[in-house]
Order: sequence, then C-alpha cells, then structure tokens
Amino acid sequence: MDNDIAIEHSPIHRDDTASKMGMWLFLFTELILFGGMFILYASYRFMHSDEFKVAALRLDTTIGTINTIILLTSSLTVVLSIAALQRKHKMLSIYFINTTIILGSAFLVNKYFEWATKIQHGIYQRGPEMALAMHWMRKGVRQGAAGVRCLRQQAEEHALKEALTCSGSPCPFA
Repeated sequence: MDNDIAIEHSPIHRDDTASKMGMWLFLFTELILFGGMFILYASYRFMHSDEFKVAALRLDTTIGTINTIILLTSSLTVVLSIAALQRKHKMLSIYFINTTIILGSAFLVNKYFEWATKIQHGIYQRGPEMALAMHWMRKGVRQGAAGVRCLRQQAEEHALKEALTCSGSPCPFA
C-alpha cells in the first residue's frame, strides 16, 4: 500500500507500457528492414553465385573482423554508459561515452583503409551514382558535425547551470 502512495506522489512521470510498446515497434521495424535486406541478399547470391565467389576472394576479412569488433564494443560501451548513469555514476558514464567516441573514430579510420584498398583495386562505383553517394556522404558528415556542436553547447550550458547551483538550490554567490 505504501508503495502505491509513493508512486502516486512521485514527481517523475513514467509510462512503462508505452516504453515497452515503443521498443517492440522499433524491433518490428528493424525486423522488416533487415529481413528484407537478407532476403534480397540471398536472392542475389543465388542468382549470381559465381560473381559472389569471385568477390569473396577480394575481400579483406581482417578489416571486416576489426570493424565488427569495434562496432560491437562501441555498442557495449553505450549500454554501459547508460547503466552507469542509472546508478548515478556520472564519471564512469562519461568514461564510457568517451570510449564510444574513440571507438567511432577508430571505425572511421578503419573504413578509410578499407575504402582505400578497394579503390586501389578498382572496386568502386563510377559515374553519377558515385557523385550522388559522395554528395550525401558529405551532407551527412556536415549534419553530424552540426549535431556534435549542438550537443557540446548543450553540455556546456548544463555544466554552467550546475556550477551556479549549490546542492540543488540557487547559489547565493552567483
């Protein structure tokens, strides 16, 4: 009974049912997207099996393995950062987020070497398709950089607000 009263008077609004429904909806859309991609991949692999065998010989499995390890580890560090925040370990959370940023940078460096090798071997799209892809990649990088600047500015504003408060109440010296 006391537990019900505490929940009723809690200043934090939680809607666990909507959160669960949202997560299931997200997972369902991912299933549709990736299911379609795997079906498309399987059909192309079946229709063009000889070309797939030749292409597989030109792949660098070391770079692919490193990419996979970096991506899985960065996903882990994001989850660990969230878990640290939930346990009120702010510095540990910041450490994990910084580790994620470093791993993201390592991923980009690895992609540079992967693409440089492919371009060196002549494995890339030529013509207007490549120009269009490069346009969207540049646009994505610009938007990502703008997003990072925005997040940094918000973090600085939050840190300033926190610095101007003493134990949750306005600081008399500010």
